[in-house]
Amino acid sequence: MFTQNKQNKYTYKLLDKGNNLWSFYTPEGNFDGTLDKVCKFAVLDLGFTFSEIELALSQMDKNFHDSAEFGMYMKFMYSYDRSEQLTKVSN
Repeated sequence: MFTQNKQNKYTYKLLDKGNNLWSFYTPEGNFDGTLDKVCKFAVLDLGFTFSEIELALSQMDKNFHDSAEFGMYMKFMYSYDRSEQLTKVSN
């Protein structure tokens, strides 16, 4: 399901929300669903290459992270854990 919001201007994010729920944030909004549906959306509707999504998932798994950040040219930049990021912001 695609939800519109203009919160993010230039980057894309892949988020593992747990319980087999994933989200893909775009500059126009976000798409929620299973990992399979979210990956298909990113590749077929947005034009991501599967190799970029695969790289992001690999890094997320390797580092026990729940999020991945992509730049405006749809290239994987880094993965991170949202709970660690929230801790840094609140301190």
